[in-house]
Amino acid sequence: IPARPCLTVNLLDQPIQQVMNEARQARLTIDIGPKSGRANTATASYIKSLMRDIQADSGALSVRLWALERTIKAGRGAYRIRTDYANDNDFDLDIIIERILDQATVYWDAYAQYPDNRDAEWAFVTDVMSENERLRRWPEKPLLVSESGWLEEDSWFSVDENGKRSVRIGEYFKVIHTRRTLAHHPTVGVRFLDQMPPEVQEAAKRLGGQVRTREVDQRSIQYVIVDGSQVLETPRWMGRYITIVPVLGK
Repeated sequence: IPARPCLTVNLLDQPIQQVMNEARQARLTIDIGPKSGRANTATASYIKSLMRDIQADSGALSVRLWALERTIKAGRGAYRIRTDYANDNDFDLDIIIERILDQATVYWDAYAQYPDNRDAEWAFVTDVMSENERLRRWPEKPLLVSESGWLEEDSWFSVDENGKRSVRIGEYFKVIHTRRTLAHHPTVGVRFLDQMPPEVQEAAKRLGGQVRTREVDQRSIQYVIVDGSQVLETPRWMGRYITIVPVLGK
């Protein structure tokens, strides 16, 4: 018996758009004010103008709304912050707030405690690109996949119904911890102990001297790009944290 036509009405679309409209009308922005020490209103105003310039150039409102919409639907969303060269003639870097198209491909350290996952030890995010784009970006890395590999479902290498091949690219972030000793000397100042003169390092070993020390957990990020069969690139990552921002719902 052939199936009968059925009228389908999405009852969730209207309340979702109602919440989204409230977020669009709010147009939330970052507010910066002086905290303590040498900070003042002029410095805060200067930093605020830089932040607004970054958000305007990146279209930060649409990026956050993209993550918010998935949060309303599925309870979890995410966007990312990265850097890119301002132009082809110098080494100036721009900070870019960027959306993640498929936010379901963001995987976090399950043991992270903070809402923004600042204490996460690792994160993994994937994206899909065409075979030609994959070879253009990494021409020195040929595809290492068998013919049967293109036929497997939900794999790193896939073929659509039109015969077009696509490759899934994964970005892996891992926090590397390095224990270092921070020292303070009346004449040298505050530096890491291994950067101070040898006589200061010897004085730090003697208790009751003029050198104050404490242990510091120095963080760095290991950043690796893979395609499921090999490591494509290990770019240098500037910063101490994984700059994927989670957006949490209920």
